[in-house]
Amino acid sequence: MTTSRIAATLAGTLVLAVVGAAALYTGGGKAAAQQSPPACVCAPFTTVTAIATNLVHCQCGQATCVVSEHVTGQAKTYGLQCVK
Repeated sequence: MTTSRIAATLAGTLVLAVVGAAALYTGGGKAAAQQSPPACVCAPFTTVTAIATNLVHCQCGQATCVVSEHVTGQAKTYGLQCVK
């Protein structure tokens, strides 16, 4: 796998984990735990060279999410923002 493909896969996995955790914690009880989180559909990542960031846009049920991978030297940090 190429580095870009690994980054996109990692970002998609991160989105699924966060959406799944949010569904369990905000659903309130057993009914929420039995429901599966909505499937996420993610676009290929976009590189924004001016700010050394890769972005992945995902649609997860009613939520639209953006996973960002910031590259500073050898270090990478990740962020996630979702809106309904």
